[in-house]
Amino acid sequence: MAFLAAETSEQEMGPHNRAAWEAAQGLGNATLLLSGANGTFKDRAGAGHNLAEFDVVWHHQGDAIARTVLYAGPHLAALRAFAENGRGVMLSGGALALVDSLGLEGDTRAQRHELEHYRDAAAMVPVERSHPAFFGLPEENGLIWLSRGGCPAVADFYWGGPAEGMVLANTPRGVERPLVEYGLGAGRVIVFGGRWPDYADVESPHRPNLLRLTANLLGYLAAPQSWRAVEIRSKFPAAAHPEVRGIAAPRWRALRMAIEDLSKEFPERYPQGNEFLNRLEALQTEQSQVPADADPEAYAPIITRFDALQREALLANPLIDFERLLMIRRSAGHLGLPRNFHGNDDLPPTGYDNAIVTVSMSAPDAAAETVFRPEGDRFVGDLDLHYDAEKMLVSTPDAQGRWGVSELSLDSGIATPLTLIDEPDVHNYDACYLPDERVVFTSTAPFIGVPCVGGSS
Repeated sequence: MAFLAAETSEQEMGPHNRAAWEAAQGLGNATLLLSGANGTFKDRAGAGHNLAEFDVVWHHQGDAIARTVLYAGPHLAALRAFAENGRGVMLSGGALALVDSLGLEGDTRAQRHELEHYRDAAAMVPVERSHPAFFGLPEENGLIWLSRGGCPAVADFYWGGPAEGMVLANTPRGVERPLVEYGLGAGRVIVFGGRWPDYADVESPHRPNLLRLTANLLGYLAAPQSWRAVEIRSKFPAAAHPEVRGIAAPRWRALRMAIEDLSKEFPERYPQGNEFLNRLEALQTEQSQVPADADPEAYAPIITRFDALQREALLANPLIDFERLLMIRRSAGHLGLPRNFHGNDDLPPTGYDNAIVTVSMSAPDAAAETVFRPEGDRFVGDLDLHYDAEKMLVSTPDAQGRWGVSELSLDSGIATPLTLIDEPDVHNYDACYLPDERVVFTSTAPFIGVPCVGGSS
């Protein structure tokens, strides 16, 4: 194990960083690597070392939250290369914030702050309970107690996230999410932040748990053959139900409820309701008679007929009384979808293969017709159709990359830019018509940053 220090000498290390180094020596064969010039690392005797000599690297930041030499330049590049080449890295305490420098999170940022005389007990709530990190750790009412305070340098995901890593454990409050595993190239990075990693409190009654967890994390990272798949969990169930062959029960129920609702809502205008329900029941009965050991191919005809019935029954909705559907067609390689706390100005203005097209509701297999394609590879989106369906508002950037709103004539296919807040550093986008013909739109003119990403949006 290499214990990586941002300091150039052991004497420069503060009490919390030194305490973590002392803990590392008790957990295995550890070498203290101090930061040298030009991205080099040296041991206490002054001998240089390449990180590739080690199985795992641990860096702890406990005394101050300030960005150090490891946050940029050749030292950061060496740390990144170590992980990308198939090794494991643990970043504890304030070093969790290195996820920003390593580019592990594309949009969210770690929250960095310093504590002073904080002496409340800190517990962990395991999320991935089968993970090797928690082997041999006792729980009390679902909690693993780790410290009774915290080191001064603290980093976590209180601002939001993580979006790109697997949360291994959370705090009882459920908002900090300080234990996260990432994939980086062929390797792994585990961040262990919050108030948990207080190695300087040698009298803590929870110290055995802290050291056991630390040993588990380092042992796991040093053994690539034990690595688990990094899975980003969702609160929402998979819509496709991949574990079910054929049509899953929720899909039968959903289509039946939709047909029943349309029949009740439009008794005169939806006369095929009973016919659709009879066909649906017969098809479900047919699936129930497929032998349990049948190959997946046995369900293929049933799936095809279900999809056709679903489309026929739902498109018979009397409210779908139009012929053409307007839509954006954009290459999947560059979707141009901002996160929910971002705006269009956070997106690249160019690099898109997109157009506004129409498709026929009665002939869904017919080719889409292009209504408007922006100049070059500029973005076009945020469609808002006028009440008379003869024109629409769209967002698209100008040649300088400044976002604006244009009004598109659906007859001529000509887009006319609207004069809104015309300033060189202001973006306007995502507009819609009001009933009195005025236009309301989003603008960056107030220059208010989003706190959860440190004001960068």
